[in-house]
Amino acid sequence: MSPKEYIDQQCEAFEKTILDMGVTEKFVYALENICKLDHLKETLWPSSGPPEELGNAVSIMWGAVLTKIIAHSYISQWQVDPETNLPVVVVKCANRGMQVRSIVYGAQAFKNNDSFVQVWKDLEKTLEEANAEKK
Repeated sequence: MSPKEYIDQQCEAFEKTILDMGVTEKFVYALENICKLDHLKETLWPSSGPPEELGNAVSIMWGAVLTKIIAHSYISQWQVDPETNLPVVVVKCANRGMQVRSIVYGAQAFKNNDSFVQVWKDLEKTLEEANAEKK
């Protein structure tokens, strides 16, 4: 399975999960919707968070969503990180590429109950400093 196929599969699971939990609005993979990840998490699991048995699977889904948003927004290509064996997006930054392990950042944000908006602000600053090219 390619990195893109893996991310797409996880995003499909994310969409099914939120639909099964009563969210009928289709999620759009765009930068302006990163804030919706925080809202969805709070809506679906207010204060207590997801059940323990869902923790890892759900956190990976949320990380995949962040990854797909970045891939849809920046000139990039998919790769597998040789150290972690996880899918990564390599974002074009001027004449070079920068590997972004967004699936890890997103999964950690979910597990630690961190704000996706704040995670994105930090990552966006890094991308801007590297002259990442948007689509």
